[in-house]
Order: sequence, then structure tokens, then C-alpha cells
Amino acid sequence: MGLYTVFLDVALGFGSPALGLVAASAGLQFVFLVVATATLPALGIALLLGRRNAPL
Repeated sequence: MGLYTVFLDVALGFGSPALGLVAASAGLQFVFLVVATATLPALGIALLLGRRNAPL
């Protein structure tokens, strides 16, 4: 649980200011594109783990 909290703190501590810089330089619409692009690897990992742990 502590490790999850650390990763959440790091994500919020670095991700939020980074997305603020993206919004300031490229516009708010681009932030949504950046976030969607960042979640695609997580989707792939989730699908892979779901298939691996699926009952036969």
C-alpha cells in the first residue's frame, strides 16, 4: 500500500505541473491528447494481464 501511495504522489507531483506547462504552451485541448496517449500503454498492459490471468 505504501508503494502505491508513493507512485500516486510522484505522479501527482510531477504530472500535474508538467500538464500545466503543456496547457500553457500548447493549449488546453492538447492536454487531453497527451493524457490519452499516456494511457494507451496502460491499456495494453491491462489487456495483457487480463488474458494471462483468465481462467481456461
